[in-house]
Amino acid sequence: MNICIISSAFPSKRNPIINIFIYRQAKALVERGNKVFVIGGDTEPREESGMIVYARPNPFKSMILALKTVLTIPKESLWLLKNKGLKGTVGRLALVQMTCNLLEKENIDVIDGNYATYGGVVAYLVSKIHNKQYITTCHGADMMEVTDAALRLLSEGEKRIVSLVLKNSKYILAPSQDLANYTKIYCPDCPTKVVYNSVDLNFFKPSNNKIFKERTVICVGSLDERKGHRYLLKAIQQILEEITDVDFIIIGRGSEKKKLKNLAKELNIQDNVNFIDFLTDEQLRIYYSSSEFFVLATLYDSFGIVFAEAMACGLPVVSTNILSLQEVVDGGGILVEPRNSDQLAKAMLRLLKDEKLRQELSKKALEQAKKFSIERRIDTIEELYESIIENEIKTKRAMEV
Repeated sequence: MNICIISSAFPSKRNPIINIFIYRQAKALVERGNKVFVIGGDTEPREESGMIVYARPNPFKSMILALKTVLTIPKESLWLLKNKGLKGTVGRLALVQMTCNLLEKENIDVIDGNYATYGGVVAYLVSKIHNKQYITTCHGADMMEVTDAALRLLSEGEKRIVSLVLKNSKYILAPSQDLANYTKIYCPDCPTKVVYNSVDLNFFKPSNNKIFKERTVICVGSLDERKGHRYLLKAIQQILEEITDVDFIIIGRGSEKKKLKNLAKELNIQDNVNFIDFLTDEQLRIYYSSSEFFVLATLYDSFGIVFAEAMACGLPVVSTNILSLQEVVDGGGILVEPRNSDQLAKAMLRLLKDEKLRQELSKKALEQAKKFSIERRIDTIEELYESIIENEIKTKRAMEV
C-alpha cells in the first residue's frame, strides 16, 4: 500500500521526540512492505528507506501554496480555517496543496490525518478536491485542552471543525476507549475504532544493564502543567523526609522547566532530583530498566506512550486515576487522585519499602504491556486501510456501471 500520513509535526533532528508514536507507526508500516509518505507541518524533509517525509516550507513558499489551495477548494469549506489565525490557516492550506501535489504524482491508497484540528482538516479539504476517503487519527489534544485548574473544551468554532472532520472520516482511530467515548460528543454515530498506541516489545524490555548506584525513580513527560510535575516534586519532599537514599530523574523538555527547577530548590530536594532534557530510546530503555518504578502525576493523557514503554521494561507505575490510565495501567501499578501529593507520596513509599509488592506489580506491568505491541496496532491499522481501498474500488465500479 501507498500511505499518506498527515501531521502537524513529525520527529526531526531539531525535535526528535515530538509525535514519536506517529514515527514509530510509519516505520513499522514500511517494515511491512508499505510505502509511506509523510506530510509534516513541523519537521525536516528526508527519505528513510521506504518513508519519504515532506516538510512545510518557509513562510513565503507556504503562502504561495496556500493561495493555490484557496483557488481550488470549495468556498464553503474556507470557514474551517477562520478560527486558526493567519499562521495556522496558511500552514494548513500549504499542507493541503502539498498533499494534492503528492496525489498527482503517486498512487496514494490511504490518507491518514493525525489530529482532527490539523491533519484531519487537511485530509478533509483534500477529500473535497480529489474525492478521496480518509481516516482521522485522534490523539486527545485535538479534542480538548487541559489547564492546571480544569479541563477546558475547545471553542465552539473548533468544535464545529472537529465535528465536520470526524463525520466525513471513513474511520476515526482513538488510542484509548476513554478518548473513543469522547469523540462521540462530536460525532455520535461515527465509526470510531480503539487502536492502542504501541511500543516495540522486542526493543523496550527488561535489561540487566543497571547504571544507577542509588535507588532511582524515573519520570518521563513534557515539562508542562498538564503533566503535574509540581505535585510530584511536593510528594518527593515528603518521601525524602523518610527515605534519604533515593534519587529521582525527571526526563523531558517544556515551558515549565525553570519553574520546576526553582520549586525543587525551594523544597530543598534539588540534590535528589535530576532534570534531563532528552534521552535516546536506547538510553531510555536502560534508564527504565535501572529504576525502581515509573511515576508521572499527569492531569490528563489520552494514552501516554511512556507508561507502555516503562511497563514493557518491567516497571510498576505510580500515576493518577484518570480514565485513560485506568485502562492503560490496569493493575500494573498504583493510581491515586490527581493533584494529590500526599497520596502520590504514600504510593511511592509503599513501593520503595515493599520489594515483594514491586515484584508483583512488575509482573503485572509486563503482562499488561503485551496489549500495546506494535505488531497488534499495525495489524489493525492495515486491516482498516485495506477496507478503505476495497470500498473505493467498489465505489468506482459502481460509478462505471
